[in-house]
Amino acid sequence: MAEERVEFKSGEAVDRGELAELLNRRFMFSCFNSLKGKSDIYLYDLKDLVKLFITRIKEEENISTFKVAELADIPSRSLYYYLDGKRPIPIRDFFVLMDLAKLNLFNTIALFEHSFLKISCGSGSRNRIVKVPLKVDPDLLYVIGYLFGDGCLHSKKWIISFVDEYREHILQVNEIFSKLFSANGKIIESQGKTEVKIYSKALILIFNKVFEMPRGKKKGKLCLPKIWQSLSRAHKLAFLQGLFDADAGLCRIETYEKIPEWAIKKPSIEFVQSDRKLVSQMKTLCEYFGIRASGPYFNKRNGGYRLINGKKPLEKCEVLPLFRHPVKKMRLSLLLNALKSSTRESNPESPPNRPP
Repeated sequence: MAEERVEFKSGEAVDRGELAELLNRRFMFSCFNSLKGKSDIYLYDLKDLVKLFITRIKEEENISTFKVAELADIPSRSLYYYLDGKRPIPIRDFFVLMDLAKLNLFNTIALFEHSFLKISCGSGSRNRIVKVPLKVDPDLLYVIGYLFGDGCLHSKKWIISFVDEYREHILQVNEIFSKLFSANGKIIESQGKTEVKIYSKALILIFNKVFEMPRGKKKGKLCLPKIWQSLSRAHKLAFLQGLFDADAGLCRIETYEKIPEWAIKKPSIEFVQSDRKLVSQMKTLCEYFGIRASGPYFNKRNGGYRLINGKKPLEKCEVLPLFRHPVKKMRLSLLLNALKSSTRESNPESPPNRPP
């Protein structure tokens, strides 16, 4: 079977603070564990690390390379190919050699960070080249948040898809995804919506195991992943932005010649999400960022929850900002301007005193 390449790349300089480094290593640790035992997923460009493993095993056991192959239950020819860099090493064999070398994964990841420009792994087609960053980037959390909202990990195929009715924004999301993973999605236009599909077994396994995003139907299964507790404020905001860009809605204020009275009286942001638990978690997260959230109040008309109500909370959303979505940012700005105009009309300033 042809292989799909997945690059683990360090990218730009990262914060080397103790907590940031620990988070990044935990992230990579989780990524590798999510792929562990997969015989059809391979690591590329690691002949120096494989050589280190084998040298340690030979010294520890006082045996030849051929005997190392027997001990690891790896065909000797394959082991020599791994040493020469002529073949990628299956993740299963990588873990076996690492264990025999008496090295743990957490410390081995440090070798990845400091010794390699890129680390590749994958399965599937060679034409499907993707990468997984070595660090937890806010853009990564934005994509995860967006996938929680308008995304899907297909249950029967290795397909990731996300959709939006606004082509401009879905192309922006696809650009972020491509920058993070070098994954060029297939763009499909249908029934006034734009969908992007990415084919990647390795990424689906990582999203499913590390970020706990369910495959197939999401209803009743969504909640914040365990990795959440370790994230910084910037990471949490990026996740919130992705989720609200996907699932939050405002009045389509730009379609009216005059702002509707009901939009002025009850300005709100609705969160259209069927998982009540996730909605409650989003309420807590909004309050973490100083946005007073109420309810949530269910709206039978569209199946959403009114979560953020009133002028001051909406102003906070604009300052934060809560949205990256260009259309939703525009609607929020128009609504706030309408609220300010309405306030001036209802409380006109007193005319200035004329001089005697």
